[in-house]
Amino acid sequence: MAVLPARVAHGFLEGERPIFASYHAPRGGAPARNVAYVVCPPLHLELIQSYQSMRRLADELAAAGFHVMRVHYDGTGESIGSSDSDPGRVAAWLESVGRAVAAMAAIPHVESVGLVGVRIGATFALEMATQVDVSHLVLWEPCGGASYSREMDILASSSPQRVPGGLVAAGYWLSQETLAALGRLDLEKMEPRGKPDVLLIHRGDRKPSPRLQQHLERLGCETTLAHLPGHKEMMVMPHKSVVPTAILATICAWAVTRSRVSSHEAAPAAGPPLLLAPEALEGELRWRPFWFGSEGHLFGVVTEPRGRGRPEASPVLLLTGGVTPRTAGNGSYVALARRLAAKGHTVLRMDVASIGESGTADGLPGDGNDGFPPSVVEDARAGFERACAAAPGTKVWLLGLCSGAYAAFQVILDDERAGGVFLMNPVALQKLATLAPPEAGAEAAAPSALAKVDQLEQMQRYWQVMRDPESWKKVLSGKADLRNIASVVRGRVAARLASVKELALARLGRAPQGLAGDVAKLLARQVRVNLVFSEGDPGHALVLTELGGREAELSRKGLRVRVFAGADHNFHEMSSRGELLDWVEASITEG
Repeated sequence: MAVLPARVAHGFLEGERPIFASYHAPRGGAPARNVAYVVCPPLHLELIQSYQSMRRLADELAAAGFHVMRVHYDGTGESIGSSDSDPGRVAAWLESVGRAVAAMAAIPHVESVGLVGVRIGATFALEMATQVDVSHLVLWEPCGGASYSREMDILASSSPQRVPGGLVAAGYWLSQETLAALGRLDLEKMEPRGKPDVLLIHRGDRKPSPRLQQHLERLGCETTLAHLPGHKEMMVMPHKSVVPTAILATICAWAVTRSRVSSHEAAPAAGPPLLLAPEALEGELRWRPFWFGSEGHLFGVVTEPRGRGRPEASPVLLLTGGVTPRTAGNGSYVALARRLAAKGHTVLRMDVASIGESGTADGLPGDGNDGFPPSVVEDARAGFERACAAAPGTKVWLLGLCSGAYAAFQVILDDERAGGVFLMNPVALQKLATLAPPEAGAEAAAPSALAKVDQLEQMQRYWQVMRDPESWKKVLSGKADLRNIASVVRGRVAARLASVKELALARLGRAPQGLAGDVAKLLARQVRVNLVFSEGDPGHALVLTELGGREAELSRKGLRVRVFAGADHNFHEMSSRGELLDWVEASITEG
């Protein structure tokens, strides 16, 4: 069932530590069903991988007539709170689910609440069912706490980092206390109250143990078992993640057959009154979600001083890269927003069209896997306008990663309201043709940023294999794709020749052209331009090639180029990420 994206109400469940949540009202004003659902997502990297699937699940349940809430656990995502090193993480995450259940139970005419949990979220859902009454449980590929902790240990060992007192898995730190608390969550010892109906979903490519199903049935829970494809394809890197439509359809069908239509009309699309607060206060800071853009289709979160900020403090716009939501893949944008707001700055984070919570200007489904959507510059420009409006007359800083760096650079080229920019691991900065089918015309045939990165990576592989005699045998036997190799080599040679030409012009005293000319133009306007690269990132060589040997000349004029050793593309390595955030904060706050 194809479901068009719907406007969702975002806000905070009030309390000592406000919890961010997204509420999906029953669609179209049709009579609502008597059961409401809380979606308990996975944690950390798995949340980023499954983000669009979790939103689609909530949309489809809402289209079927259910009130649905997606919750961000305490101190994760947009929820106010802690650093990962704070004690009591697991208890706080569980308490977040309990607060969401209480909020949904308070909606008029809702008779009971169900939980949908994915991976460790399924474990949280079953544990919460031992503490509060829930009527329905969907346990999607549940993972016991001890097993989950072992998986995080394995993930951490693939890229080891020396951080005392815990481990770092895909950029997220888990303390030993948190790992121990997770390890005590034993699915087969949990006894849910009230004998809820259970849908137990296992991935179709593995044979699961029957013990959890047997345990639930012994307790008197009517348990439906489903082996379905799609989970593996969802839990991959975000730009390749596929929404598991078969699983979502099964959940919706199961939920519908175990509910009934209320005799009352559905609540308004904006959600029940006072369900979610429009802002949250954290000490001297205020957090507010907002919609903006030409059709009000873009979503963002602003972090600002609670009182009046410093008049001279520049607003800051943070743009993520690829298909990662506004938090950034390791929560670094949330941490940076908190730090800058504490220094008096207003900080905006946003999702571009079809990513995270943002829709599209025409209201139709977009491509949630497109790291360079056609509207990326237009979307960033809309965010820039909002940042400018936060402090009229004050120069705005921008920070962008990957495609966010490209969009930030394009936005400020002809806008004198920019004061500075951090361009982090850009794969291209010069204007790109939109990614379009070949029949779209000659302009669309220009190489895309992703094609250029792929070209560079292939070139690096080709240089490596050329040293291997077995590779030459493959070429001589006709098994190698000579046409593709020739295309890649031609592209890299052309880029290198352009770089050599620009270097020759520089030695003749000619004004810089291309990317070097654009950077020179910004520097002449006194815009502080910072190029930031992780050591070995593919974009580093590409951008330096595009500068055409002008890096030293531009550096004398104010360009700063900084390379972080040991960092990956998304700065998951904690020491380099900490160094980066310190540098960014100091650069912006010092003006």
